[in-house]
Order: sequence, then structure tokens, then C-alpha cells
Amino acid sequence: MHRAVWALFLIGSAAFAADELTLDPVVVNAVPADILSQDSVVPKQKIRTDPVSSSGSIGRSLLTRTTLPISETGIPGEPSSVRGSGRSADDLDARIFGVPMNPPQGGGFNFSSFPSFLWSEVRYQPGPGLSGSEPRAVSGQLQLVPWSFEALNVDQKQSGFGARQFFSSAGILQTAAMGTTGLRDGSGVAGVMGVSEGSAKGPSGSFSAVKNLGENKLRFHLIGTNIRSDSLGTVSYVTPRASIENARVIPVLQFDTSAIQTSAFAELARIDYRDPDSSLFTLDLVQQVGANTVYKKQGWRLGLGGRYVYYRARDRGTFKEAVGQIQITRTQAFSEKWVFEPSLALTEVTSFSVYPVWSAGLSRTDTWGGEIYFRAGASRRTPSLLDRHYGIAGFFVPNPNLKPEFTTTAILGWQKDSGDLTLGSRFQGQQITDARVMQGLQPVNAGKARILSWATDASFQWNAEHRLNSSFLVNLSELEAPGRSTEPFFGLPAWTQIGSWDWDKGRWGTSLAYRWTSGFKNSFGPSVGPTVYADWSGRYRVNSTFEVGARVDNLWDANVRLAADYPRLLRRFSLLLSATF
Repeated sequence: MHRAVWALFLIGSAAFAADELTLDPVVVNAVPADILSQDSVVPKQKIRTDPVSSSGSIGRSLLTRTTLPISETGIPGEPSSVRGSGRSADDLDARIFGVPMNPPQGGGFNFSSFPSFLWSEVRYQPGPGLSGSEPRAVSGQLQLVPWSFEALNVDQKQSGFGARQFFSSAGILQTAAMGTTGLRDGSGVAGVMGVSEGSAKGPSGSFSAVKNLGENKLRFHLIGTNIRSDSLGTVSYVTPRASIENARVIPVLQFDTSAIQTSAFAELARIDYRDPDSSLFTLDLVQQVGANTVYKKQGWRLGLGGRYVYYRARDRGTFKEAVGQIQITRTQAFSEKWVFEPSLALTEVTSFSVYPVWSAGLSRTDTWGGEIYFRAGASRRTPSLLDRHYGIAGFFVPNPNLKPEFTTTAILGWQKDSGDLTLGSRFQGQQITDARVMQGLQPVNAGKARILSWATDASFQWNAEHRLNSSFLVNLSELEAPGRSTEPFFGLPAWTQIGSWDWDKGRWGTSLAYRWTSGFKNSFGPSVGPTVYADWSGRYRVNSTFEVGARVDNLWDANVRLAADYPRLLRRFSLLLSATF
């Protein structure tokens, strides 16, 4: 396999050398980890976040803007996560400032840890991915872009300030202020700071700064939150007086030269759950430190990185894990129509030997101005710390001998974007061998898993005011385990369809969006049936300074359940007052 991978690089640098156009990756204000994972072949989906989200975090508002499976309760502070075309949420590599956000003990990133006013955009990269620095993420990457990160555009040298007041009938009140300023020498700062009150309360903020040092730049990013919320429990286990507190702070320091970018980061996280009606309480502490360096030159990207993770839980003990990686990627164009991009990484995780993560992509611009693309890759998904080390008497037995799952992923698609009309379709398949399955109370490497996804997207703009959007996703999945019948992945709908009508007439704007999804099977509790529901939002700009926004989630109060054993999504009303100066 290694010979085949290196042959891809020889093809990229030798076979195309006769008529080549070398492409440097297009990155603006990016951190090294994002540069290493940038895919120049498979298009990335960009979703603008809506500050008017009734749960107070962005998970609820994303439901009608992406077909990605989302586990959402609509309750402030309760778990909210998204998964790619994989078996679970931790198959998707979630990142903030390039820092991996998936918890080392297992599970995916929880949107409700941060309020919605911190974000400006979510970027989803389908496919096998180029970077293997997150050892459990094998089904794409999700970048959460803070407002301060995007607002800091030092080239425009602009300054501005704003404020927001948000209220939701879910019992949330959020107040935030934000500002950005650019200096003539290319330096600048941007930040947002706010506080949440009600059923989820506490401060949150993000900050980005850049200092121009002539040919070099020094950057600093910081994001933090301390949200305490009610935790009412599930349908089968109600906890009317329980609460959970999420506290996280993530600083990133970055130094850029013309060819080399280096960043160092840290994360301190504390999750505290308490229930005064019982003796149950948990306290999880997560600390990670790491660094990444990328060297860019004429289409080559060479990266080196590593991080150390420390996890301590009151009732589970202390666990440690180190991840190291070296990566090389080549981006090359041929005859102005073809782009070829192979990538190879060597990754080492504590308790496991060094293993390769490889992928290769090829795209071609067709005669109609569209782009046909293909990427295939392979990786190994290492088991979580809890699967290997943590047991619950009578419920779960850990397996310290678990080995990595071997995954092979391929994606084939076509996309055309002419401004007024955007069309796209893609197929993605993944096969997993040595898949983790439960044998009695213990996880073992005894299964096989497969998933095939087909997605279509269409967006049409007419007469400068109206835009129609529609997306459809089909998932065919199966998990084989010894002694059990083949079954689909838990929590994964067989199909999802979303659509929206957006109207923008200067000072006025409105949107009507819906999500229609099939039922799915849960790992515990009853299966969930098919549902269809709609969200409405509107805005009115009073003058150049003030704007009013409103939103109704679950317009006709449909019976919607999108998380196992949690109550249904209720109809919620939200109001946003904003000002810019």
C-alpha cells in the first residue's frame, strides 16, 4: 500500500511536469491545522449561522440549513451534535481555530457548550479528509468559525462596533457586544463578548488579533465560555433539579512567515454535573496542549504536529493520550482543467503503532463550467479512552485490547456554481473492518460496517430578491456483528430532505424553511418515526443602525424527536435586536 501511495506523488510531480500549473492552497487568515486539512478537490459546504436560534446555540438553527444528521433536543444546555456520513458524532472532526473539539473519552462536539452569538459560519468538508491528527474522526471535518476570526480582515482596514439582545421562549436571554478595528500597518483586533441568562447562564467570548511585523505576522486567538444550564434529564430518567456547567477556554498563538506558519494551542475544559435529588454528580476535566507547523511552497504542503491530552473524571480515573503526525500534500493543476492532490500522513497515538493516513483526489472542469471530482482514502480509527479503560459494574466492561478500526472512504461528485444557479450531486461510500461492536457488555473488534450516501443540492436565485434552496440526502448503512442480524446505524435517518425560500428586499427579509426526515433506530428506547416541520424567520432594518429579527421554530408544533429518549422539539419564538455603529 505504501508503494502505491508514493506512486501517487510521483505521478503528481513527474507525469504532469510537462505542462503544469502549480496551485498554492487558497487560505485567508487560516491556522496551520486548517491549511493542512484544506481539500482543493472536493468542494466545502459553507453554512451561515443564524444568531436567532431558539435553543441559544447554533444546533437548532442548522436543522433546516443542512441535511447532515443532527441530534438536537431544542432544550438550552442539553446535548446537541452533528455527524457526517459515519457511524457516530465522533466520526466527524470538529475544530475551532484548528483545535480538535471531540472529547478524548468519546462522543462528538456539543454545540450547546457555546452560545450562538460567537459564530459566523460552519464549514463542512465531506470525504475522507487529508489530515489524520484527530485519530477517531474518519468521516469529514466540521470547522466552526468564530465571529472574531472572520471579522478580522486586516486588508480592508475597517472598524466597526455592534450589539445584540436576544430572547427566546425557551427561557434564554443573551446580550452581546462586538467590535473590530484595523490599522494602517495591517494590524488589527476583533472581539465579541456576551452573557447568557435564564435556563442557560454565564459569560462567553472570542477574540482575535494580528500584528504586522513587516514580512511576518503574529496572530492570537482566544475563545472561552462558562455556561451553567438546567439538565432536566430524559424521558425515562427525569431530573427536574439537576444542572450541568460547561467551562472551556482555548488560546492559540500563531507566527506566520511567507512560507512557514506555526501555531501553539491549549484547551482547558471542565464539565460539572450535579443533581441535588440524588447522590449522582460527575466532574470531568480535559486539558490538551499542542503545536502545528506547515511549510508551503509551489503547491507543496509539509506539516508536523502533535498534542497531549489529559482527561480526569471523578468516577472514572485519570487517562492520558498523545498524538503525533507528519503530513505531506501536493496540489497540482494540469492543462488548466485538471487538479490532482495526493496526501500522505503518518500518525502515532499512545498505545498504538505508527499508521498511515492517505488520500488522493482528482478534479476536472467540464465543458459546461462545472467540476467533476473524486477522492479516495484510508485511515485507522483508534478506540476511545473509555472503551479501553472505563467500566460500569453490570453495564459496561472495558476492553484494553481494542485495536483501531480500518476505514476506506471514497467520494465522487459534480458541482456547478454560476451565481444565480448552483447544482451539485455526490456519492460517498465507506467500509469499516474490525468495527467496534458490543459482545455482551464488552466492545470488541468483530464487526463490519458499510455506508453509502447520495446527496443532491440545488439553489436558484431569481429577480435579485428570491432564492430557492433544496437538498436531499439518502443513507444506506449496515452493521454486521457475529450472532446478530444486519442492522442500520443507530440514530441515522435513511433519508432527509430540506428546502427553503429566502426573500430579501433591502430593509425587509424573510425565510421559510422545512426539514423532512425518515425515522431511525435508536441504540436504546423506541425507534423514531418520520417527521416534517418548518421554521420561519424574518428581519426588518429600521435604519442604518438598528435591525429587528424574529423567528418561529417548529411552526405548526409538529411531533418531532431528533435525540434518543429526549422530549420532542417544541414550538419556540425568538426575537433579536441588533445595532451596528
